[in-house]
Amino acid sequence: MVCPDCGDVGLGVDATLAVKPGWMWDEIDVQIIACRACAFRGVATYCESRRGSLDDEAVDHHGYRLPQPLLEVIERRIADCPNKRDETCTCIAHEHLGRSNAGGHFCGLDDAALRDRFVIAYREIVESSPP
Repeated sequence: MVCPDCGDVGLGVDATLAVKPGWMWDEIDVQIIACRACAFRGVATYCESRRGSLDDEAVDHHGYRLPQPLLEVIERRIADCPNKRDETCTCIAHEHLGRSNAGGHFCGLDDAALRDRFVIAYREIVESSPP
């Protein structure tokens, strides 16, 4: 994944919390993302729908820059979860980050003062062969 700050392909997922999918998505993950090449850290949402024909899927992967204190709270909550892949877990991370509104839309990050939303870009790493 491409870092939004330095453009390097070193952006990776440090932690993932699976939350209950809403009416539109079959899978929703809240992710802590970090660049291996620079100091960028943030949060991301990975939403996937596998409805329709067998080869048809839709993915929505967005990252967000957050104020450092808020990012640290989210990181700590995810780290403290005993069952990160269990969307039915009742820990504070799942209860807070896994919320949906009355219409069934995921809203677990709505109160996080989300700013500077960006699409997670993918680019292949091309390794050059030695001469």
